[in-house]
Amino acid sequence: MRSLYLLASLVLLSACSSAPGHFVRSEEDPVSHSLVYRFDPAQVDRAAMEADALSYCRHNGFDRAYAIPGLKSSPTGQARAAYLCVYQPVHAVTSDKR
Repeated sequence: MRSLYLLASLVLLSACSSAPGHFVRSEEDPVSHSLVYRFDPAQVDRAAMEADALSYCRHNGFDRAYAIPGLKSSPTGQARAAYLCVYQPVHAVTSDKR
């Protein structure tokens, strides 16, 4: 059983290191429009990860990808980052015509 866990961990780690930007989108929730990424903090290209999250959000009709802070590391020891798709706030414009 231990060797199976070790093998699964190695597969997950190798998937991140071979992917462009060294991150993997591990969870995608179409209801809440959120994403979770797994990555090695020493190798990740954060700009590419943020661009991927923004691309996903824009593809689904949103304006921004808001980073959600405070995710714990995955059981494999990799760091995790989450993003929530949100709309850009719209500010009402008033005209002061008297």
